[in-house]
Amino acid sequence: MKTLLFLIIPVIAALGMGLGFIETTTLSGTVKNKTTGNAIAFANLTLEQKGILITGTTTDTEGNYSIKEIASGTYNIKVNYVGYKTIIRSGVKIKNGETVAEDFLLEATTEKLSEVTITREETEAVVEVESDKSFADEIVGFFSSDSKSAAGKASADGAYDMAPATLSDGESSPAKAYSERISREMKSIAIESSKAERESKTKKMMAEPEKYSSAGKLTAGNWCDNQNWDFFTDVLKKSDWSKMKETWKFNPEERFVVKVKNGKDIVQDVPVRLKDRSGKVIWETRTDNKGEAFLFANLFEKGETVFEVEVGDKTNFVSQTIARTSAKTIELDFAGATKPSKVLDIMFMIDATGSMGDEMEYISEELNDVISRVKRTQQQMLTVRVSNNVYRDKGDDYVVRSFPFTENMSVALSQLNEQSAGGGGDYEEAVEEGFEDAIKNHEWSSSAAARLMFFVLDAPPHLTDENIKKIQEVTKIAAAKGIRVIPVASSGVDKNTEFLMRFLSVSTGGTYVFLTDHSGIGNSHIEPTIGKYDVEYLNDLLVKVINSYLEEDDLLTKK
Repeated sequence: MKTLLFLIIPVIAALGMGLGFIETTTLSGTVKNKTTGNAIAFANLTLEQKGILITGTTTDTEGNYSIKEIASGTYNIKVNYVGYKTIIRSGVKIKNGETVAEDFLLEATTEKLSEVTITREETEAVVEVESDKSFADEIVGFFSSDSKSAAGKASADGAYDMAPATLSDGESSPAKAYSERISREMKSIAIESSKAERESKTKKMMAEPEKYSSAGKLTAGNWCDNQNWDFFTDVLKKSDWSKMKETWKFNPEERFVVKVKNGKDIVQDVPVRLKDRSGKVIWETRTDNKGEAFLFANLFEKGETVFEVEVGDKTNFVSQTIARTSAKTIELDFAGATKPSKVLDIMFMIDATGSMGDEMEYISEELNDVISRVKRTQQQMLTVRVSNNVYRDKGDDYVVRSFPFTENMSVALSQLNEQSAGGGGDYEEAVEEGFEDAIKNHEWSSSAAARLMFFVLDAPPHLTDENIKKIQEVTKIAAAKGIRVIPVASSGVDKNTEFLMRFLSVSTGGTYVFLTDHSGIGNSHIEPTIGKYDVEYLNDLLVKVINSYLEEDDLLTKK
């Protein structure tokens, strides 16, 4: 848990600060094989000054690289890749406003590491990896295969263990994923506020490299019931799963999809309400980045048959009367909305009880990596606010320990670095308390590009009528605020917990993320009752999920 809290915060700084200097220029070029002239993809490049790492990057699939926003000065450039001799080019001068071109030809080396055993899904093979024995080269070399199935328990000189994963079609190879993580860490170092801080962090990386390269181990899948609605409703009709509705008292089948546009333009983050004939609001939510809103009639109470859909605020709105037999997709034109603020709210509410111990440290690394990548993947400038919270169970040292949204990373770090995992005892935890605190006790942005709550847990709430009513109440508030609940189901989640989390994500326009056994980490994970899905690295998947709520393209279903 301490690893989680230590690692989430430093990279969040990149979200608010950007990666810029006052005087900037660009360094670009190619890296090729000296003998054949072939491009070398995913080679590592670093810029150093007086032995201090400043920034870095990796080459693309064509062997090209580009580093922007470099401060004027004189640098040493180090280039290395598995199976090749490292090059250090000294005294490269960078001047303000210039584009500096530096090409590199790497010479193959015959030095070899010890044997590495790679366990695949159906076969087992022993390979030898060529390297200059730098830490980065060893790991990148091990993962340089383009195979979708990469590997089980392996050890480079007995020092580092990597876990198996099955990657989805079209995803980056493990070699590329690792190189990108190294590059991101270098950029994280580059934005430190002083030379002393950069030097300190560089020394930590050199002394404990495993702490800075372990993201991308956990594997996960994603399933969005709102995008697979017929499948979801069919599941809820089957005898095995229909009881889940009775258990949690959610009846989500009566759903209306409202699409709001202003001419050809989508209308984002505008209130959408479903009212009964007396004018009482039955369900309220806000349109997402695709201009869509999901309204639920009779989710908790049955009886209504005629409704009114209303879009806008109290003084400026459009409406349409519908009935149970109406088309389930409704399109409305609304010209009165203003564009939402360029704000992204991200919250992590994390089960910090003892049962999370088998995966907590790994989850910590993944979340750190996720936050560091969000800003880089977005073209628009966003104000990113983060809130990290933990909960346990009644009778523990605390039930919920929460912190407000903040853009100040140093404050967040000092608050969260003191946390640790423990407590719990029985299977059920205070899920409803964590959920209530997350939605009701934090100041979510009133206008935002997206509001995302990641609910990381491995156990359900105590099943009582009081808790169920609280969960229903909080779900309704979350939907009205436009907060998308995105569970991250860990080992230990049973079918009851799975369906409760899916009910929460469906009702709030979220999606369901779940860890899988492909990583070989932690205890066993149940297979969710869903259709075909891709297995991806958790950090890559969460970044995709976040971006899917910021970009108009449907990234979660796009292949």
